[in-house]
Amino acid sequence: MTEQKILFECPLSFSLMSDDQQEQTGGNGRAQIDQEHLYLLSETGETRVFPLRELLHIEEKDYRLLLPFTFNEQLHLFNLGFKFEDFTGTLSKCHHEILMQDMLIKEKTREKDVISEYAWFNEKGEKNRQGKCELRLFETSLAVIPVKGDILRLPLGNIRDLQPENYSLTVNMDGGEKVVLSQMGAQLDPFKKILSDTLNNLSSKTQSFLQELLPETDAPTIHKVSHLLKEGKIACREDIQAISAPLWAGIEEKIALSPLGDEYEFLKSLGRQDKIGVGFKRGLLGGEESDYFWFLIPIYGGKPGGPGNAAVLEAGSIHLPVENPKEVKGGEEKDPEDDLLKQEGKATYFFRIMDRGAYAALKDTTELDGQYDEFITAFNRCMQEVNFRREPIYLPGKRLSEPRFVKYRYAVKRLPELRRLRDLFIGRVFHQTPEQWRNDTQALLAFNTRSRRDSEKWEKGE
Repeated sequence: MTEQKILFECPLSFSLMSDDQQEQTGGNGRAQIDQEHLYLLSETGETRVFPLRELLHIEEKDYRLLLPFTFNEQLHLFNLGFKFEDFTGTLSKCHHEILMQDMLIKEKTREKDVISEYAWFNEKGEKNRQGKCELRLFETSLAVIPVKGDILRLPLGNIRDLQPENYSLTVNMDGGEKVVLSQMGAQLDPFKKILSDTLNNLSSKTQSFLQELLPETDAPTIHKVSHLLKEGKIACREDIQAISAPLWAGIEEKIALSPLGDEYEFLKSLGRQDKIGVGFKRGLLGGEESDYFWFLIPIYGGKPGGPGNAAVLEAGSIHLPVENPKEVKGGEEKDPEDDLLKQEGKATYFFRIMDRGAYAALKDTTELDGQYDEFITAFNRCMQEVNFRREPIYLPGKRLSEPRFVKYRYAVKRLPELRRLRDLFIGRVFHQTPEQWRNDTQALLAFNTRSRRDSEKWEKGE
């Protein structure tokens, strides 16, 4: 292991607090920062090493730093004197660089080192945060990296439009949030152009993919539906059919010819067909030749309290043109560290739509329509935030401490949508034989409606 260079060092006082705010130790000493660690060297000769990956956030209060860590300890640093700002800036920068890795961005950087002021507004128009930042543009996301505070990662697929105005640029998001970027000086116009070009390129790629997938569909229809399906988003059948019923029929024909055609038909027979959702993405694993689709089918309705209260996710490849309508599936399921779709056709993923007790008490299933619409919104946001990976959703908490999965802990702490999906996750069914898959699917659905505790997971095959 190569020793890392110390980037900053200064004397200070410290207090290490437990989760219940009891002081464990304290005193005077020195702090050192390298790219991945904060070192606390006390006057007594004892050294504590704090990995920056375990740091949840940096809080400033009255020239004190409050640093909570994932291992339920909080470090208080004070008496830094005139080095307070430089120490805080160095710590924030090193922390941000690690978090950029852990936010699952494995993409080519298109633009960086763009200095700006930012203001972040929620969907109600209320200003949540503001300050100086660096802008870093990736192939499918824009990162706003504040000098102080948490990183904002804006998936480009969630950007509704750009509004240039009076030497500033407003980035409007689909959910109603917006980021106003200003004080960019000479960098404004070049950044605005490259961001606009990147958004246009993503839109063009989505439309060209849909045109190849459904060559009989006219260009205006492709353009309209591309807004629903941009950057891998799941879109519901009813929304697609509102634009073009033949287009939906064409999508189903392609799925029927894919390796997952039989699974789709089986799940479709159990599900709410008007609420079936599909998504597509080109080059998810880094190659233009890799075309992927996923479908999400809600299973509820019929007899109240009967098998249901589930959303079922299946994913696989779709080849253009389709040369082999059916492929033999089999083999062992592994826990890959790559994208959601790397092990295509190996497992089916199941989620609760609402609390099990509430589902059992329903008089009718009308309420589930609204619950499911909220589920799709959370699912789309989550999958774009985690760059279409599945491990952050299904891995149990104890496995997040394993070295190869530690990178997911930050995403779990940071993203409420991801925490919600982890809570709703029921289990997964592996593909070994068609009969085994169907039997396990029915067993899982029965388990889900039989169980009354939301924390219970289906564990067969795990």
